[in-house]
Amino acid sequence: GFIRKPFIIRNIVDGIVAALLANVIIMGLLYYLSIQYADLRVVLQAYDLIYVFASVIVLGVAITYVSTIFAVNYYLRMKSNHLYYI
Repeated sequence: GFIRKPFIIRNIVDGIVAALLANVIIMGLLYYLSIQYADLRVVLQAYDLIYVFASVIVLGVAITYVSTIFAVNYYLRMKSNHLYYI
């Protein structure tokens, strides 16, 4: 656990940063599209956008957490003489 913990924490922070960056890109795209297509403002509801932004953050953290667990476990189970051939 003490080997995995720093990797997991670092990658969760990276997942949060990536999710926030993705939310900014989504907001920018929606802003651009709402300027180009005025009817889009009627379709976009605030609570729907909140669900989308929250799910992007949750999925960003979950994906980085699971992938970190798999990657760290893979390298921890590897014999030391095989580590240098990767």
